[in-house]
Amino acid sequence: MHGIVLLSLISGIYSTFTCIGQTGMPVDWWMIYKMPIVKDGSVPGVEQGLGFYYMDARSAGKWTASKKLLNETGHAISNTLKWFYDRQTDPWVFHVMYNDAPYTGENGSEASESTKFGHTKGVVVFDQVSGFWYVHSVPQFPPPDKYAYPASGQDYGQSMLCMTFMYSELAKIGTQLYYNRPNIYSSFLPTEMAAANPDLVKAINAEYSTSPSSVVDLTTRDKVIFKSFAKSKYFNQDLYDGLVAPTLQTGLTVESWRRGGLITLQCSLTYVTNDALSMKVGNTTEFAYTKDHSKMARSTSDTKPYLCIGDINRMTSQYLRGGGTLCINSKPVWQAYDVIATQNSC
Repeated sequence: MHGIVLLSLISGIYSTFTCIGQTGMPVDWWMIYKMPIVKDGSVPGVEQGLGFYYMDARSAGKWTASKKLLNETGHAISNTLKWFYDRQTDPWVFHVMYNDAPYTGENGSEASESTKFGHTKGVVVFDQVSGFWYVHSVPQFPPPDKYAYPASGQDYGQSMLCMTFMYSELAKIGTQLYYNRPNIYSSFLPTEMAAANPDLVKAINAEYSTSPSSVVDLTTRDKVIFKSFAKSKYFNQDLYDGLVAPTLQTGLTVESWRRGGLITLQCSLTYVTNDALSMKVGNTTEFAYTKDHSKMARSTSDTKPYLCIGDINRMTSQYLRGGGTLCINSKPVWQAYDVIATQNSC
């Protein structure tokens, strides 16, 4: 009798979509920092560019080095996506996969990036009960039908965030995509969901907002608030300087890919945004921003301990592109990221 009850409970847990953690069980949210290739043995696979640190809502603030490598399965990313892959032909399941450098096949080279789309990467999967939004910074990822990790994501550091939401939050996620103008390479929206999600319909149909920006609070299944920032190309300025810092009312330090088009430090602003020069995550050695492709922002005030993970870089070339970030107010999470040095100071 107990076995039947347990089986029923497990079936109930897995009957709808959530983020799945390292142990294979549902979690409210998880964060991953994929390490760059560095000579450091503290993370399995780090010297091959396949090692990463993990934390979730149950272990907030505590990084754990994954024993599983990114080119293997059985870790949080593959666990979460597998639940979709196993049900992707279900006519009641919505999904959208988008990437400014989209997946081109197992043997394909990286597609040329079209600047008409937002600099934005992610996966959204929902049924009419709940779902997840997975935001990341990895080019050519993930494949639309089965898990595989691309060579394009090995050399540099990458950031990832998965959040579990009830179905009622999907409309707001759709609004953020409507502003971002994502390059969608796989999608399906059941007719039954379309009427309740008009902005999502527009984004899938290649219709995009001509307004500059959108800020919404997204509440996870377990009532954790992530503040979501989205800009369109009409914002025409840096997301972090122009929207995130003044909204959160705190200075920021941003770690992102910066190759030309550097933004001048604006010391006249009430809340100043700076660029990270080097970082340290977990027990690894310090590494330079030139080894990092992640898009992470950290508040400079410990009284407003925000940590943001997104998909757009802090560069002048990104002014005319959509993109966004999601911020959690959490002292333990904020403390888990250690910015060693910054570009300048005011």
